[in-house]
Amino acid sequence: MDENLGKLRTVWKSFEHKLSREELQISPQKIEEYLGAIFCPGPFYYYLLDFSSLNIVYMHDSIEEMLGLSPVGIQLNALAERIHPEDIGHFLNCEKMATYFLFQQLPTEKIPRYKISYCFRLLDKAGRYRLMLHQAIAISVDDNGKLGKVIGVHADITHLVDSNNHKISFIGLQGEPSYLGLDVLDGELDLDQTEGPFSKREMEIIRLLADGFSAQEVAAKLYLSYHTIRTHRQNILKRLDCRNTVQLIAKCIRNGYI
Repeated sequence: MDENLGKLRTVWKSFEHKLSREELQISPQKIEEYLGAIFCPGPFYYYLLDFSSLNIVYMHDSIEEMLGLSPVGIQLNALAERIHPEDIGHFLNCEKMATYFLFQQLPTEKIPRYKISYCFRLLDKAGRYRLMLHQAIAISVDDNGKLGKVIGVHADITHLVDSNNHKISFIGLQGEPSYLGLDVLDGELDLDQTEGPFSKREMEIIRLLADGFSAQEVAAKLYLSYHTIRTHRQNILKRLDCRNTVQLIAKCIRNGYI
């Protein structure tokens, strides 16, 4: 077994009593619903990981274009062996912190209300390393409150950010509080709650702008006036000393806000 995969399975198996032994079925509609909470500022692929078997049960076709890997029958080791050697420790620390947060800090019913977000580098089909924004959401829990399937997305952010920030964020969905930009280097989880320098409304606007919506489209989605969104946008840019939305998104990624 690949060494990286072995280490990863060890992390997950430390919480084996929290993992479902049933393969839970997920409807395509539910998958689409959760994908709506994912931030994809560049090329991306997504997959479903089943914790009853610790195997990938679905991989989107776009992985072939990005990494040169066939989505058919792909196994975790195919991804694990492509992690940049300098990012392996960071990746494992993030998974340790994520499992601790989900299983030790949250009641079971709140596990699907959090998105885990952090960065690491993967080798692409041309032999170059791309910085990926990894985002994952638990999308099924069995009748005993144990974790079933997780949807994961790897979005290429190389064009926005040139180095790993070594941070992890637990982004609350459905009104849950967020824990943003937590340091990973020492491997210890410090849950001093932080929403960053922005209000919840400002974070909504930032995430919609990051998803490519114009100020006018953001206004329509949030049922606010175009003038209100423009004012919010200008204030946000000024606060982070950014000249435009692209700079804003890059800085928010580096600080773990999105």
